[in-house]
Amino acid sequence: MHNTKRQAATLPLSLLAAALLLAGCASAPPPSGRAVTIERTTYGIAHVTAPDYEGLAFGAAYAHAQDNVCQTAEHLVTMRGERSRFFGAQERGAFGLGLMPNAQIDLFVRYHMDDAALARAGATTSAEVQTMMRGYVAGYNRYLQDAGPNGQMLSFPFNSSTTVFYYNKDAFKNAGLDPEKAPATWPEVV
Repeated sequence: MHNTKRQAATLPLSLLAAALLLAGCASAPPPSGRAVTIERTTYGIAHVTAPDYEGLAFGAAYAHAQDNVCQTAEHLVTMRGERSRFFGAQERGAFGLGLMPNAQIDLFVRYHMDDAALARAGATTSAEVQTMMRGYVAGYNRYLQDAGPNGQMLSFPFNSSTTVFYYNKDAFKNAGLDPEKAPATWPEVV
């Protein structure tokens, strides 16, 4: 028996998340003609500078992949329902708030994922969101291209998120701050 109210409430968010994750393996070029700069503070916090949202998403994805590529790849495999293929059917993986065998995760995901519905949901997003999704996919794929020879990357799984700091240079300028000097530590932000 399905809980249709719960499914209806979580479906749009699930579809968008899955679309973003599944898109990560599509081939996409970097934002052409755009200068995206990623600078890291001494604490490793990525600062992305770009002229538009596509470039910001590209930089955020590239920085996230630098720090968490294995985590993102694991999410992609999960959202495709292919954990058993890559990690073994009886091995256990995190799903929701618990651990379960990969075969059960794959069954659940394949039953609930609908590629046509994902495509329809993606088509209903704003042009700005679609631009950001293209930038994010391009940034992730560019990192994979840059990471190693013939697409072979060596990395250890890392399970914390990349901290990225966005700031509005015009707001800094209007507040009397130097828009070219972003805060480098949390105490500088607050």
